[in-house]
Amino acid sequence: MFARAISISLAIIAAALFAYSHFYEAPNFAIYAIIPFLPAAVVFILAPQINWWWYTKNPPSIDNSLKVILQTKLSFYQSLSAADKKKFEERVTLFIMAKQFMPKIHDVVPEDMKAIIAASAVMLTFDKEENWLFDKYEQYVIYPHPFPTPQYETWHICEHFEEDGVMLFSAEHLLHGFFEPHQYYQIALHEFVNVFLEDYSGTEYPQFGEEHWAAFEKISNFSEEKTKAYIGLPNINPASIGTTLFFTHREIFAKVLPKEFEALKGIFR
Repeated sequence: MFARAISISLAIIAAALFAYSHFYEAPNFAIYAIIPFLPAAVVFILAPQINWWWYTKNPPSIDNSLKVILQTKLSFYQSLSAADKKKFEERVTLFIMAKQFMPKIHDVVPEDMKAIIAASAVMLTFDKEENWLFDKYEQYVIYPHPFPTPQYETWHICEHFEEDGVMLFSAEHLLHGFFEPHQYYQIALHEFVNVFLEDYSGTEYPQFGEEHWAAFEKISNFSEEKTKAYIGLPNINPASIGTTLFFTHREIFAKVLPKEFEALKGIFR
């Protein structure tokens, strides 16, 4: 990390000064060895902020295996210009670096799951310069299968909890929804849409209501009953369903709900 490199450099300077004073028997010179330790201590304390500043100015390249996933599985990414594709890749990488990914049962969260979560978030805030990271949510908990929580005791596959700044996903459904969005509902995108609607409540958004479920089924073949049972949560917001399908079933969405499509296109792309 950038901050670590600075700290090591300062420590080397301090050691060199101390060695010089000892070799040339100049004990008074040793006091200068203390000077580099002061900024080194500051760098150590502020390491997260310094590292983030550095990486936002010099984003690391995305791993090739993750880039292939974007190139082959994400139509939003495929539609971007070369410059915007680079921006998208950088934001995915920065999102992964900025967040905590916490596995349940497994030892680590695989990099492809991190990228799926990150890409789903970046799609929604791609043209935003503030809060594009969904700053309130720092932790992403991955269960291997549906799960109950204190907030919702029924078994479900995704959830966000603002008070703790956490999102939760079932790994199985997360992967299915991203790699096979026409067969399985995209739950990562769905959950970020929920948060987007909360964080950007001032956005002039198209009106979605219960009367749209028939159109949603025509677009995706996901009926209201099956969709609600699949997610496993009460009070599913039709706007979240509509926005998710806007991204995953773009062409047919434009034909079935042209007015809503144009409105969403104006908010996103």
